Amino acid sequence: MQVTFAPDARDFVAQVSGTPHTYPGFCSNNLVFHGCPAHGFSLVAFDTGDVGVVILDTPVVMDRYGQLPAAGAVDTLVQMSMVTNVGYGFTAPPQSVDFGVRSFAPAQTLKGGPLASQFLETTQNPSQDTGGICTGDSGGPTLTGDTTTVLAVHSFTYSSSGACNGVAYSFRIDQPAVLTWIGSWT
Repeated sequence: MQVTFAPDARDFVAQVSGTPHTYPGFCSNNLVFHGCPAHGFSLVAFDTGDVGVVILDTPVVMDRYGQLPAAGAVDTLVQMSMVTNVGYGFTAPPQSVDFGVRSFAPAQTLKGGPLASQFLETTQNPSQDTGGICTGDSGGPTLTGDTTTVLAVHSFTYSSSGACNGVAYSFRIDQPAVLTWIGSWT
């Protein structure tokens, strides 16, 4: 697997190799996996346990690194708390020429939806100066405010128009079992 830390993912010289490891609770409704638990939210298909770890073949030295959250950190956020989505996906439909360029988008948290125990739900409303996630952003982090604390990993969006607005869902890594699994790789 190839991984990049460069501002432009198309900078193939900056890529490093690594071995991916998928969370044992991963289940994709987009693939034909048998035995996936029912998610109880019939409007969308989404991935559960959508997190992984890549062990790099060569160490990468950086000025700052993403930090793991405390267990239950998402539960302490109030409605409309500011978070930052980071990704390399499309900046807006139709498919933008900026695909592959790292971007940052402020977003606000939502609370209490049917997926809240596993997913951090955020707004995607450009008219209110909040952005979100779009095609190509899967696996990117949702950070607490403007910090380096990673609360969740981008999984999917739900928008009736397919315009990458509406609600974004990122798999919560602040769940104790997920934090324990991530910690087992260090």
